[in-house]
Amino acid sequence: MKKTIKDILYNAVYQLFLIILPLLTTPILSRRIGADGLGVYGYVFSMAQFLMTVIAIGMNPFRIRNIAKVRKNKHELSLQFWNIYLMQLLIGIVAIALYIGAVILLKLDYTNLYLIQIVFIAGLTLDISWFFQGIEEFSKVVIRNTLIKLSSVILIVLFVWTRQDLWIYVLITSLANFIGSLVFWISIKNKVESPRLDKTLFKSLWRPGLMILIPQLFMQVYTTLDKTVVGYFVSPTQLSYYDQSQKIARIILALLTSITIVMLPKLTGALADGDDEGVVRYTKKSFDYTLIISVVLFTIVFVNTKNFVPWFFGEEFKPMISNMLIVGSLIIVSPIGGIFSNQFSIAIEKDKAFAYPLIIGAIISVVGNILIVPYFSSLGGTIVLVVVETLVCFLKIYFVKDELNLKIIFSKNVLFFVLLGVVINLLAFFIPTLFASAFIDMAFKSIILMIIFIPITFFTFPEIKSELLSNFGKIRR
Repeated sequence: MKKTIKDILYNAVYQLFLIILPLLTTPILSRRIGADGLGVYGYVFSMAQFLMTVIAIGMNPFRIRNIAKVRKNKHELSLQFWNIYLMQLLIGIVAIALYIGAVILLKLDYTNLYLIQIVFIAGLTLDISWFFQGIEEFSKVVIRNTLIKLSSVILIVLFVWTRQDLWIYVLITSLANFIGSLVFWISIKNKVESPRLDKTLFKSLWRPGLMILIPQLFMQVYTTLDKTVVGYFVSPTQLSYYDQSQKIARIILALLTSITIVMLPKLTGALADGDDEGVVRYTKKSFDYTLIISVVLFTIVFVNTKNFVPWFFGEEFKPMISNMLIVGSLIIVSPIGGIFSNQFSIAIEKDKAFAYPLIIGAIISVVGNILIVPYFSSLGGTIVLVVVETLVCFLKIYFVKDELNLKIIFSKNVLFFVLLGVVINLLAFFIPTLFASAFIDMAFKSIILMIIFIPITFFTFPEIKSELLSNFGKIRR
């Protein structure tokens, strides 16, 4: 369990670093290039994010699952790695070619920014972080990228000053991603044997890979390309409100997703060993930890939003407070849904249960945005996003109800904890500003809320209390 917690922390750090640049630089950029500049960046970057799913992110659960199955056999591990990467490389080359063709032939606005992002997409094609996640060596994924990410933050602070420097910002983030992907190849030498193509294995990878990739593409319709749809109907400033209001929630989701990624190879191993009780145990553990962390973090964000937006983004972004209050609910519904799809459905290879909710969500997202955004602008888009994510979460749970005893997962202590969380949120939201300094006021409220949740968590989940205290004692020794 100690190693599991350590792996979760390492992977959480890596997932955070993948998107930490926007968090560290947003307060500066929002004041230097303004809401309009950030809106343009969000509009342009949404296409690269979509290709990120095609090339790297969308198939990561499939890759991690395959690597985890054979991580104890170097020969089989090597075969899986090289054949999976060849598939990734081919998809990446095709994606880059189509991307360049679309930008040139369609004569899109902000062509220079789109072309600069080719470097970013090339970095996605080189990314092999999924291999280290599959063999559960998360520290290597984190440590060697930290310096690169921090260096890019420094470059952004030094060279991006006005709206005209937006291209420099895109270039720096693209180069950071490219170099970060190259770094992983330094550690691969002693992990796998020389490259070898196995035609039978290579062919067998495509169908299950695409079964996971295709629904992930549908998911990107309401998590990434939604910015393109919303941006079609509203101004860059309104698009910025829609996009930036999700920033903190997305950062927190990266932390919560790390639990799912760490548990996936453990679930796969339990299935391979025929350990049905282990599958249920790992799923329940993931759910409990995810629920606790998500409810606590949601409460902290919800209570502090009114002060946080003008303090972090600037006074120009005050109109997006309503967006951020609404979108905060993603902190709970999105990772909970991930437990039942990205973790459980993929581990037991129920790919249809993984696919259907995402496809349904994509269709509702497109229709909802077309009908609502023209009348309610960025706020309408935010409402559509939350409704879609909530519906998808319920569908993910529904599609595995025959494979998993939901009474074990949604036990009485879980319902009790959620009820207490709702009460605390309702009461805490009406606490007035206590300090003149917004930072001190938010920090004080956040600390008090965490202190309140500690005894509630220990009382509601005594087994988690025992695990944490036991591991804390081992760390001290």
